[in-house]
Amino acid sequence: MTQYTSQLANSISNFNLDVHVITPKCTNENVNYFNENISFNYVPQIKKLLSLNSFRFDIFIKCIFDINPDIIHITMEHPWLIPYLLVFENKCPIVSTIHDSKKHPGDWSPYPYLISLKLLKKKSSRIIVHSKAVKNQLLTEGIPEKKINVIPHGAHSFFSKYCIKDVAEENWILFFGRIVDYKGIEYLIKAEPLITNQFPNTKIVIAGNGDVSKYKNFISNKEKFIFINEYISDEMTAQLFTKSKLVVLPYIEASQSGIIPIAYSFKKPVITTQVGGLPEVVKDGITGYVVPPRNYELLANAIINLLGNDQLRVKMGENAYIFMNENLSWDQIAYNILDVYKSALNQK
Repeated sequence: MTQYTSQLANSISNFNLDVHVITPKCTNENVNYFNENISFNYVPQIKKLLSLNSFRFDIFIKCIFDINPDIIHITMEHPWLIPYLLVFENKCPIVSTIHDSKKHPGDWSPYPYLISLKLLKKKSSRIIVHSKAVKNQLLTEGIPEKKINVIPHGAHSFFSKYCIKDVAEENWILFFGRIVDYKGIEYLIKAEPLITNQFPNTKIVIAGNGDVSKYKNFISNKEKFIFINEYISDEMTAQLFTKSKLVVLPYIEASQSGIIPIAYSFKKPVITTQVGGLPEVVKDGITGYVVPPRNYELLANAIINLLGNDQLRVKMGENAYIFMNENLSWDQIAYNILDVYKSALNQK
């Protein structure tokens, strides 16, 4: 989330606006993500409450009053924002970015988080979502359409600064991200025998935090897999995307994915599924392929098609990079977010 918030803050500050970021002191090491125009206000964390991180509310509230903002933009729900919302909802408009409107299968969301999410939906003057699919979910919950603004997830092109020149591609298929049930990893694993029967030297790289033990039973050929089951640094992220031939996201449910812009920044095509907002960003047959969820045979066919046609694979990667620059640039996103801010201020 630091990477997302930093790019948002940086792009907004480019419009000669004063941007203040309130963050726990424990994230101080991430300050290099932000440009020199950003002002930081640190709020110390305290002992966990109900197994969730909390922080000094007195300092937090003082920061808000000292800054005296025109807009408060919340980039992620947190249960301990609840009293803050009650204090400041009448002080200035609150704009919230809601990444997921509901809990995904297998994703741990304690009750306080769900309450916080519900309050954000109710108390925010404007809501930003990253896909039409999430907007439609909010509409079914009775959120007024005038409050909801669809703005795509911005590019993660800053990862490219960690690239090592002249690194050759490996015969790798990359799954990248948190390892949780809704990501559908078992379908990629089940597709492996079909893929390696055609391309025996191919390996599937599964990189990210999470419990991989439940997927071991699906694996037929252990030597065809590389598991990097840990937090992935920016440097390693760049290496993995650089070396991989394509990226596969076999999700069974989704809102959107921040992994797709990373893949596009490395000119890698993405094969994903027809769920949530993923088809809004992966253009079938242009920047990758979109297949039905839970169908490992069609997933394998799409992968085999790209592995067997380097010219098409490279072309799709180039298309993905162009799409990113034309549709996912933070300059354009910041411009659209400023319109949301203006709308919220005019409503006040």
